[in-house]
This record gives sequence, C-alpha cells and structure tokens, in this order.
Amino acid sequence: MVLAGLLAGAQASSPGETRAQEPKPSQLPAVGVELVQLDVVVTDKQGRPVAGLNALDFEVKEDGKGQALAYFGVEGRDDPGAEPPVQAPPPKGLPPDLVPPPAPPPALRVRGRQMVIVVDDLHIAAANVVTARAALRRFVDEQLSPDDEVALVTSSGRVVLAQEMTRDRAALRQAIERLSLIQERRVRPNDVPHLTEYQAELIDRGDPEAIRLAVREIIEANGSDLDEQLARMQAQQRAQSMLVEIMTYSSQSLQSLEQVVRALGGLSGRKMVVLLSDGFLIGLGSSDTRHFDLRRIIDAATRSGVVVYSLDTRGLEATAPGGNADFTGPPVFSAPGVRESLQSRSVEALRDGMNALAEDTGGFMVRNTNDISRGLGQFLRDSQLYYLLAYEPTNQKRDGKYRRIEVKLRNRPDLRLRTRTGYYAGDEKKAQVSGPPETTEVRRQREVAQAMGSILPLKGIPMRMAVDFVDLPPDGPRAVVKALLDVARVGFERRIDHHSAELDIAGAVFDESGKAVTEIPGETSRLKLPLEGFQAFRQQGLLYEKAIALPPGRYLVKLVARDASSSLLGNAAEWVEVPDREARALTLSSAFLKADQGPPKAGEIPALEDVQIEKAFKRGQGLHYLVYVYRPDAAAGMPADVVAQAQVWSGEKLMGVGPTHKVEFGEKDAPPPRVAERIALDPMAPGRYELRVVATDKKTNEKAVRRVAFSIE
Repeated sequence: MVLAGLLAGAQASSPGETRAQEPKPSQLPAVGVELVQLDVVVTDKQGRPVAGLNALDFEVKEDGKGQALAYFGVEGRDDPGAEPPVQAPPPKGLPPDLVPPPAPPPALRVRGRQMVIVVDDLHIAAANVVTARAALRRFVDEQLSPDDEVALVTSSGRVVLAQEMTRDRAALRQAIERLSLIQERRVRPNDVPHLTEYQAELIDRGDPEAIRLAVREIIEANGSDLDEQLARMQAQQRAQSMLVEIMTYSSQSLQSLEQVVRALGGLSGRKMVVLLSDGFLIGLGSSDTRHFDLRRIIDAATRSGVVVYSLDTRGLEATAPGGNADFTGPPVFSAPGVRESLQSRSVEALRDGMNALAEDTGGFMVRNTNDISRGLGQFLRDSQLYYLLAYEPTNQKRDGKYRRIEVKLRNRPDLRLRTRTGYYAGDEKKAQVSGPPETTEVRRQREVAQAMGSILPLKGIPMRMAVDFVDLPPDGPRAVVKALLDVARVGFERRIDHHSAELDIAGAVFDESGKAVTEIPGETSRLKLPLEGFQAFRQQGLLYEKAIALPPGRYLVKLVARDASSSLLGNAAEWVEVPDREARALTLSSAFLKADQGPPKAGEIPALEDVQIEKAFKRGQGLHYLVYVYRPDAAAGMPADVVAQAQVWSGEKLMGVGPTHKVEFGEKDAPPPRVAERIALDPMAPGRYELRVVATDKKTNEKAVRRVAFSIE
C-alpha cells in the first residue's frame, strides 16, 4: 500500500504503542516506509487558526486502534495583512507541573497555494453560471496572491473551458469568461408526472409521500377513473427512467472530480480542490447509489494530499418547487403543500454529496450565501496554518477494505479540528490480476493521451511554450508554436562516442467549442549528442518549433512530450487568436520579443537573444519588440494614416509610452510593414509587466492592440 502524498518516512514506534511520541521536527521518515499523511486544521470557537500545539496534543486512531506518529510538523503561510493565528490555551485537567511549555511559533513562509476550481457545469442552473462567473472574476482580481497557482476545469470535461495551473491572472479571467451552461433540461414540460430529480429518487426508494404526489398528478391529468395501481406503476417506471439519467450525470461529475484529485498527487505541499455546484444526487438508499464513488474520491484525496471544499452556487435565492430551478410542472391541486414539503428535503439531499466530500477530506462547505467570492476567500485562508501528521498503519493487510481515521486533541475541549476521515487499503487480489502485456505502441498512445488530458503541468519533462500569430507571404496566416523542453531528467544512454535518447512529441489544436481542429503530427526526436558539450545541451534544453496553418478564430494549442525509455511526461497549453484580416480594417501580428545585453554603442548592431518563450528579462537589458501591421485596403491602394506606439503597464498602472511610429504600407504584393523598437528596462523594478502595442488609423480612428506579458528579474 503506497499512499501518494505520503511523506517519505521515519522510523515509527513499535506497532503496539498507542501513545503519541513527539518526533523531532527534522526527523523525516526513512525511505521505503509507507505512511498516511494528514493535514489537520485546528481552530478555536470563533474559527480562528490555533498555533502552539505539539505532537503530544494529537491522538490518531485507525479503525479504533491507536497509531504512533512518525512525523509531526507545522505548515502554512504568513499572509501579509492577515490576522495572526491565536495561541493554543493550556491543556485542561493536567496538574500545573505536567503542563508542557507552549510550542514556539512556527516559522511560516509566504508561499503560493495550489488550487483547482471545478465548476460543475453539469449541475449548475443558467442564472447561477452568470453569478459564478462574476464571483470568480472578483476572486481572481481581489483575493489571489501573485504566487498562488490556480487551475479551472469543468465537470463536463470540455477541453476549451479548462485552464491549466497558472499564476497568469489574464489567462484565468479568459477561462472564466468561457464558462457556459451544459446542463440539459431533465424535467420536461410534457412529462406526466412532472418529477423532479429528488422526487424520482424518493419514489425509487419507496417514499410514500413522493409516490402519493406522483399518483395524484397522473390521476388528475388522465381523469379520476384511472386505476390507482396503474398510476403507481407509471410513476415508478417514470422515476426509474429518470434515475438512470440522473445518476449518469452524477457519475460524470464525480469521475471528473476524482481525476482532478488523483492528478494532484504529483505536486508537493497542501493542495485545494474547490467544487462549485448547485448540488447533485448520490442516490443514498436507492437502487443506483453513488456512495462508493464518493468513497473513492475521499480515498484519492488521502493518497494525493488534497483537501476538497464545496460551495453551493444556489446561494440564498428562492428555489423552485422540488428544490430544482429547472422544474416547470404544475402544482397538484388536490394535494396542496405536498410538493413544498418535499422542497426542503430536496435542498439538503442535493447538498449531501458535496458536504460529505468536503468534511471527509478535511475541508468544509459554504452554503446559504450569495457572496461566492467571499466563500472562495474562506477556502484560501484555511491554509494559513495547519499541522502535518504522518503515521505508519499498524494494519498492513492488503485487503482493499476502507480504513476509518480519527484524530482527536488531548485535553483541549475548546478547540476544533478538521482532517481526512479514511482511505482504502491496497488490494492484493486486484494487484495479482493482470491482462495481456501492453505493447510498446499501446503504452505510448496511453501515456500521450494521459499528458494531453492532464490539467496540471506534468514535470517529468518540464516544458515552456509560446504560440503566436503571424501572416507573411508566401505562407499566409500561421500559428507559430515554440517550446523549450527541459531534458535534464531524460534517460540518455551512454554509447561509445555519444549519448542517445528518444523523445515523442505530439499535439493538437482545439477551437473554442472544444472541437479538435487539427493534430500536430506526432514525431520522434532521436537525439544523438556527442560526448563533448553533452552537459551544456542538457542545461540549455531542446527547442521545438512548428508552424500551423489556421483559419481566423481563437484556438487552444496543446503539446506533449514523452521520454520513450522512462515514460517521463511533459505538457503545455496556450491560447492563440488568428484575426480575420478581411473583416477588420486594422490588425496586428503577435508581438515578438528579444533581449540585448545593454545599450548599443553608436553605430553598433546589438546581438539579440530570443526570449519569446520565457519572456523574462534582466535589469540592464533592453527589450526589443516586433509586430507586423495589416490593413487590407492598403494593398488596394487606399490611402492610410496609421501610427503605432508601445505602452508598458504594471497591473492597471501605465508605466510609460514609447515614441509614435508612422506605418508605411507598400505595394500590393509587398510584405506587411513592421514596427520594431528597443525599450530600456533600467528604470523599471523587478516584477511582472505587460507590453501593449497600439496601432491607430488616424483617418478612421480604428485601433488594433496586441498585448504580451513579460517579467523583469
């Protein structure tokens, strides 16, 4: 049983010992020991994080049996401006001479948090999608720290709605704007009876009130002489048919969430998954339950070191009868108030799965609030301070059974804690079952697909990528893909006179609807490097370039790399816009960036270094940009009065502007004019900036803007 997110572990106490021993903070477990890792958040009655606890304050049990701690530590971040944690009160019930001195305050660091926001677009009503978009925009703009990394995905799995883990606020805002509704109407106006999802589940469970309501509606719609037993059969058949569809959607949402949780296992530190949903049914007590799907997610969270938080996007707004906004059926006049009585039960039923996911993984649920942005902020602040515990289970059986975890505080009745509640042990019988051996090609396809579908940057082969638009004769409009692959961990084999390795590189391009537009043909780079200079190459990395012909539109480009010998994987994704030159009077190419090593001397042509991928500069360097300007009617001999100017921004603050450049258009078949300039970076402090190149037609006041983010180190 290997638990991902587990610490590599120290020598544990003897199996029979149940009293927690206080390990030294630096006592990391020995390699090979299998440990269960727990993030424990401790708060006072006001919900404030509590500092000053030590290992002796915690009692850990698995299936009721005490477990000895193999590791104890305090983690968190020192958020500037945040209220500091409160110190733990002295333990109660101990003689004064046995009360230990308070633990010294932990040395917390300001370091980035890692959060994946899962928008359950399979279960969010249209109005709530709009509310969620607005709240997410405020959250990104007002509450995220510059070092926080956030990914955004949807339960429907639509590729173009996803945003891989990033610190780029502009990319996150664009992903938020792409969010849209996918939920289909599962309560149809012409259906009789008009069952809500929850009522269908209750009928399947044999709930008398739900069945009686449906039977009365059928009789009222068909005449009072209809046989009640026949109406009951119709209601049960309708409920069973609906339940299949309902549970299919619930399964898809839960499977998407499980994939996200498991994918996070490769990242270090505390990881948060935030589920935004109107709620979904898990069929507790019905013939088609999703209870074990929940257990698998909770197990995956323990293995991956993930905390799940849930946010009910319905807020405080009134719900329609039955607790579901898409209900359009009529009231049953012979049973007034019956449907309303089901409504309150429905609200909690839709929250059951969300609440269980949060509580059982150490998180919590935010409900009954229209301020979604504030709720997201609560999740961020929950990582301000937490205790990291790890133990080697005394029960080493690989029987596949669920292990229940309990963590309590000794002599601290005024404090509260949250942590994970369990995991599944490894299953020796399943491990022994194996199919036919996987061929080399099947393994390659599987691993490339894994990298293509991952929302997280796979760091086996770290990859940085830039995708830019340019339209130059004779090739026409192109998306220029440029990637730098870090090959330091690639499995090069030493030969007599060289080092060799094989890298598989492939990719795909998707439009804004998620449809695959074209593939970037897979190719195998057979690297054969001489012994001399080999280490320098490994440090520099492998540069990959590809030009792709694309029609006007906005596209997501995904690229993956795979080491054929070790199966190490890397991936990257970037959006690119190919403008419609015929539909716009004025357009620009992407802004291409290069750097020099300082101000050139008079008459000197500076040597330029390409920073198009990293877009990172050092103080003392100069930033060189180049853009091409397109104006279709200029080729037809129409007079033009176009000027271009560069601007440098830091957030919403304008830092400076460059000189105005007159754009001179040539004859019909001439290449498009370009604007190039050097910007001195000496006066600018280290940080992140944005270059905006603005072209203006002074006759028509038409404008075109290209933006590119860069940093100064």
